[in-house]
Amino acid sequence: MSDDAFIEEAQALIEQVVVAGTNNFAELAAIVGINLKTDLAGRDLSRFDLSLTNLSEADLRDALLSEVALREADLSGAFLSKANLSKANLNKAILWGAVLWGANLTEASLSKADLSGADLSGADLSGANLSGANLSRTTLREANLSRTFLNKADLSRATLREADLSRAILREADLGRTFLNKADLRQASLREADLREADLREANLREADLTGADLSRATLREADLSRAILREADLGRTFLNKADLRQASLREADLREADLREADLRKADLTGANLREANVEDTYFGDNEGLAESAKHNLRRRGAIFDDDPGDRSVIDVPNPTSPYSPGRR
Repeated sequence: MSDDAFIEEAQALIEQVVVAGTNNFAELAAIVGINLKTDLAGRDLSRFDLSLTNLSEADLRDALLSEVALREADLSGAFLSKANLSKANLNKAILWGAVLWGANLTEASLSKADLSGADLSGADLSGANLSGANLSRTTLREANLSRTFLNKADLSRATLREADLSRAILREADLGRTFLNKADLRQASLREADLREADLREANLREADLTGADLSRATLREADLSRAILREADLGRTFLNKADLRQASLREADLREADLREADLRKADLTGANLREANVEDTYFGDNEGLAESAKHNLRRRGAIFDDDPGDRSVIDVPNPTSPYSPGRR
């Protein structure tokens, strides 16, 4: 096509757009002959308003969609792998079954969006707002969710293996039966979150706030819960064997029938904690606030191990210097 022909065709298209008198992206795309399902891969659509647009099953791989408005848009089943959606507005958008491998969603707003069944493996959602979003059965393996807002989000049965959730806000979130093994949840806020039957094996929950959270029947084998806040948390029948709970706050926590074998609870605050029928075989205690002598005696009888703190010689028998059997004496 000659330059003159190209200019003439472009002018004709511009006139059609002007005459159409619409700001609707779908209508404009139809005028200029763009297929929304197949022609947007790798395109720069930054700052466009695509609200309410039907982009279901559209190919948007590698598309530039930063700061785009996609409020209530239908992106179900869409292909958005490696797309740039940073600071995009996806509030109430439909993304169920969408593929977002390695997508950039930093600081994006996805409040009340439906991402159920979507695949966000390796995606970057740091600083994004997903409050009230539906992420049930979503795959988020190795995704970056640090500093993400997930208040009251539904993450039930989601896969978050090795995901970064450090400093994330997950208050009242539903994480029931979620896979969080080896996930990083350092300093995350999980107040009153539902973590029933969740898999948190080897997860890092150091300094996390789990006040009032429900962790009943969850698996926390070898998890790091040191300095975590577990006040009034439900840990009934939870698997905590070999978990690190040093200096954790377990005030008024329910640990009935929990499996604490070989766990480390030294310097943990156990004021008002319920350890009835918990398995404490080879569990380490020592310098615990709120643990009466009668409770210590009961725990020792059940197989617990106590550090050699003052007045406690259950582990190390300090020799009597006046005894003829003391080391150094003959």
